[in-house]
Order: sequence, then C-alpha cells, then structure tokens
Amino acid sequence: EAELPALTRERMRAARRLLAPRDGHMLRAVFLDRGAGRQGRLALVIHHLVVDGVSWRIIQDDVRTCWTALTEGREPVLEPAATP
Repeated sequence: EAELPALTRERMRAARRLLAPRDGHMLRAVFLDRGAGRQGRLALVIHHLVVDGVSWRIIQDDVRTCWTALTEGREPVLEPAATP
C-alpha cells in the first residue's frame, strides 16, 4: 500500500527474505500495528509453492472466520474446505 510507512514496507520485505522453502519456511505472518485508535493489519507472506488462487481464497475465509470468532470471544471452528 502506498500509504504504508517505510518501516512497514521494510518489515514486509524482511518477511519475504525469511521465506526459505528448502528449510520448510513457507509462510510468515506480520502484524502491522497502526497505533492507538487505528485498526491494525495482519499480513501473510506465503511462498508461491504453497498457495494458489484457490487455496488463497480458502486461507482468506479461514482467517476471517477465526478473527471473527476470536473478537466475539468464541472458539474458532473451521469446516473442511470443499474441493472445487
């Protein structure tokens, strides 16, 4: 995002550099704290070998389901993903 401060962009670049498929490091999660009164952002940096367009939509749905449940004080429950 163009409005992200340079430090945040650097954190994202650092997360990408830490991806190491040969060592099993395929995903990094970075929480972007935007300060008091502003909603933070969760960024998932995932190697292209483990995610495609279909699996990305499943991941988005699962993260959304978990986030909603946790913010409502509930235990997240994920259903098995249907195969297209």
